[in-house]
Amino acid sequence: MAKRSHGTGTVTAYKDGHQLKWSTPEGGRGSKVFRPSTRPQAERELRRILTEVEKGEHQDDRRGSVTFDAFFSDWLATREMEVKPSTYKNLVSIHKTMLSPTFGTKKLNTITRRSVDIWCAKHSTHPVQRRNSYYALRGALEQAVDWGMLSTSPCKVKDPGKDVSKKRPTWGVEDFDLVLSHVDAFYRPAIEVMFAGHLRLGELIPLDWSDVSRDGMLTVTKQRLGLGITADTKTGQHKRIRLLQRRADALQALPRGFGATPVFPASVGHTCHAGHFKTPGTMP
Repeated sequence: MAKRSHGTGTVTAYKDGHQLKWSTPEGGRGSKVFRPSTRPQAERELRRILTEVEKGEHQDDRRGSVTFDAFFSDWLATREMEVKPSTYKNLVSIHKTMLSPTFGTKKLNTITRRSVDIWCAKHSTHPVQRRNSYYALRGALEQAVDWGMLSTSPCKVKDPGKDVSKKRPTWGVEDFDLVLSHVDAFYRPAIEVMFAGHLRLGELIPLDWSDVSRDGMLTVTKQRLGLGITADTKTGQHKRIRLLQRRADALQALPRGFGATPVFPASVGHTCHAGHFKTPGTMP
């Protein structure tokens, strides 16, 4: 069979079409069976490919022929180095329960916008889970585009979290005091401070006495994650909070420590953890 060189590629007759081969700037090789085709059609296709290769825009379809599960495993490996342990754990769970059952065995380049839209519609009864899973899927497939495995992401759902946000009920000081009246006295100062400072539980737990000033100011610089890990705050920002007098009094009534001594210890010198507040009666 005749074989003709065409710039940095070749066109070879192949059954009812032609096989195209070309080299890449990185020293690699690409190939494609283009059929049915005449030789002029095949040569035009090769010129189009060479133009894309020169511009760095060519998409080799073979790179997207891996399964979604295999690709997502690689993507998770990169995310593990970039996100908090709790976020990584959530991504693993999302893959196992929400994404893999639908997309796991599919080849990456066969996942279409239609299949993503249908998957999204089928999970409408669990809007929060659907939103979080969709964002994970979208982030992963956008990475596939960056890695040259897809030419474009099939994730085009508009406002995937539109059913998530619901109007929250108002909860005033009187409601809080009613709940507080049923709380064991040991827990009350911590809950008072968390309520007054609009703190997350993870921000409350690692507070130490270096974060508390005598004029009622509270400095929040860290949060407690799972497995006892202390990290920067969720937003990465530090904040100074002036507590209302009643809540400041509750804090000042505690036995004052120094430096890194926990404000809310589980026992002498030891910081409590989330389980102490979620399971009443576990604090001494």
